[in-house]
Amino acid sequence: FSSVCNIFSFFREFMLQVCVLNGFSLEYTSESLKSDEEVVMLAVQQDGLSLEFASEELRRNSRICEAALKNDGRALQFVAIPDEDMDIRTLVEVCHDYPLAIEFVPVSLRKQYKREFSPFEYYRDYQYIELPNPFFRFEEA
Repeated sequence: FSSVCNIFSFFREFMLQVCVLNGFSLEYTSESLKSDEEVVMLAVQQDGLSLEFASEELRRNSRICEAALKNDGRALQFVAIPDEDMDIRTLVEVCHDYPLAIEFVPVSLRKQYKREFSPFEYYRDYQYIELPNPFFRFEEA
């Protein structure tokens, strides 16, 4: 039993080091480490979108979600905090930095705080337009 604990401890320490370098490595780790607050915190601080791979419980953790949103506003789509517990100030900041995040703000909150979110409603139906690569060179005929 102690050798199993030693292996798990080693693997946890290894994952802590890996998550500092690449938050998306959380996708490939065990379910128990996806529920480890320290491992997930390091992952979302490195890449906010790695919140997608955290356990449901940690996706409801306000500290974890705030760290993920601070890193990347697009992480809002993976936040599992109930509407009534969401921090409106954080949501507005996320939308300010990443206007397309308005799509992931619950409709009930957009209606309740219409004045705060109305500047971002323009972006809700926005579609990405693929622009040509500026480094692409056209051949002259």
